[in-house]
Amino acid sequence: MTGLGRLRLFAQLTRIRLSIFVALSAATGFAAATYRLTWGILVPSLGCVLLAAGCSMLNQYQERKLDAVMSRTRSRPIPSGGVAPRHALAFSIVLIISAMFVLAIWCGLWATLFGLIAVVLYNGIYTPMKRRFAFVAVPGALVGAMGPAIGWVAGDGAVLSPTLLALMTVFFLWQVPHFWMLSLNYPTDYAEAGYPSAVTRMGMDRLYRVGLTWITCTAVATLSLPLFGLLSSVALYLVLCATAVLLGGLLLKLALRPALDSVRYRVSFAGVNVFVLVTMILLIVESGL
Repeated sequence: MTGLGRLRLFAQLTRIRLSIFVALSAATGFAAATYRLTWGILVPSLGCVLLAAGCSMLNQYQERKLDAVMSRTRSRPIPSGGVAPRHALAFSIVLIISAMFVLAIWCGLWATLFGLIAVVLYNGIYTPMKRRFAFVAVPGALVGAMGPAIGWVAGDGAVLSPTLLALMTVFFLWQVPHFWMLSLNYPTDYAEAGYPSAVTRMGMDRLYRVGLTWITCTAVATLSLPLFGLLSSVALYLVLCATAVLLGGLLLKLALRPALDSVRYRVSFAGVNVFVLVTMILLIVESGL
């Protein structure tokens, strides 16, 4: 295999798109804390992209045997034989240590602590709990709140600030439907690997309705951010409201057309992710105005 091909395999292990999303959440927290755009926003973003990449790689090392069973994951670099497990483990450790170094040297003690919490939650608690509990996505969603928290404290925001709590709540709420809508797209995969699944416990229709409730809660929490001093720009807030209305209208239309199950699951998954992405972009843009 060429060097470029091996590089692609390691990039797949890092789930680079998800890692960039986490880095953007850290940038959002930093922008919200400083309320201005500076080059300093790149430091917590770098720390978080390294941390997310390392945790994702470690997660795939931990789940390599189960990944080999599921049709969705058996082509991943480790179960497919493209990357040796020991190499993935070693590289994941390097990435996590590098992330901690960045956070400790340039972002401070609290950022480092939140980074450690993220590793413990994701790789130490969430990953092994997936094999025992069907609704592990709910406590596991706390991991999603660590990115903005790291960015916030790196920007010298107060740890006990209600604004930080509001921002973390948005990302916590988003993570649950993000995971459930993804699992609805692959309803049999977790059963194939012996995972207890919310899909099998609740049924697809019921889980979808519960997922829509979580999406609604995510939208309400996001639209409440001006109460905490964020998105005070009327123009930007109207953009957010318009995005929420479009998302709500689309999901309502799909919910009333049950024959299009596979379509509504994919669109719901993409829709809630786009909504949170728009929220992050608006918060960062507002800090530069």
